[in-house]
Amino acid sequence: MMIFHRSCSLKPLTTLLYTTTSLYTTTSRCTYTTQTANKVNKTALTELRQKTGFSFFQCNQALKSNDNDVRMAEDWLNKQAEVEGWTKAAKLQKRATKQGLVAVFAQDNYASLVQVACETDFVARNEMFHQLVSDVAKSALEFRRKVIAQNLAVNSSGSSDIGHLREVLIAHKINGLGIPGRDETVEENLVQVVRKMGENMQVKKALAISTHHNNVIGVASHGGCTANVDGCAMGMYSAVVVLRPLQQQQQQQQQQQQQQQLSQLARSLSQHVIGMNPKVIQHSTNSDVPVEDCLLSQEFLLDDTKIVGDLVAEAGVEVVDFVRYAMTDE
Repeated sequence: MMIFHRSCSLKPLTTLLYTTTSLYTTTSRCTYTTQTANKVNKTALTELRQKTGFSFFQCNQALKSNDNDVRMAEDWLNKQAEVEGWTKAAKLQKRATKQGLVAVFAQDNYASLVQVACETDFVARNEMFHQLVSDVAKSALEFRRKVIAQNLAVNSSGSSDIGHLREVLIAHKINGLGIPGRDETVEENLVQVVRKMGENMQVKKALAISTHHNNVIGVASHGGCTANVDGCAMGMYSAVVVLRPLQQQQQQQQQQQQQQQLSQLARSLSQHVIGMNPKVIQHSTNSDVPVEDCLLSQEFLLDDTKIVGDLVAEAGVEVVDFVRYAMTDE
């Protein structure tokens, strides 16, 4: 009987241990490489948080998704925020907005009035909301300025004079206005504020005024959480008054003095309009408006010994226009 023995080669134990160790080391290197690729650079994280104001988690995720590229991570965050903002705004838009602010902004021979609503008085007092209101008011004014510039550009007479005109801006036009100095619209900005603050917000109404360069504009705001953001005054009530000098001073020094006096008068009359709430400038026999609701017939709020009509006559001016906004306006 013949017995055959299968020849087998046994590796020494040291060789097996070495092989296993090598395999473990290779695997460890792979794992380390993966972890390194996903590790967020702390300097980039700090920079991104300072630039965007987003949370640690959001910035961390953005850098992981974009290989620690700060610029790409910022773009990624803005796109994510826009998507989330629109979603949140859509969910909140049916909630009632009974609080908010009205604001007035004047610059050169232009002015604007806006009403921006939110849900709570807490948000109405917030600086982020104040900035939103200011942005809306300045966008409305800048829109009117551009319209006038376009009209003057195609004016065949070559005249640079403009008359007095007020324009009510419909909701669609307001939301589509660009914010001066920024690459975004009023609606895009509003959506981002809604996302951050978690309340429904709406631009209820807006109005823009342009007037002759010799006319004088005065504005005032009062009540509630009054604030002023870069010259934009806001509160529960806002008003604008436009005066026309009946005579122009010839000397420059006299012109400057007249301008200062009329500017103060226009501001005082704006305060009067807020407090006394006139409906029209002057009484007319064909009107149903009572005399006590006519501006020129009212006792002056800041000095009840004077009638507004007498006050403006003494100053040598004519009231061209006035507008009053209140947060309670529908």
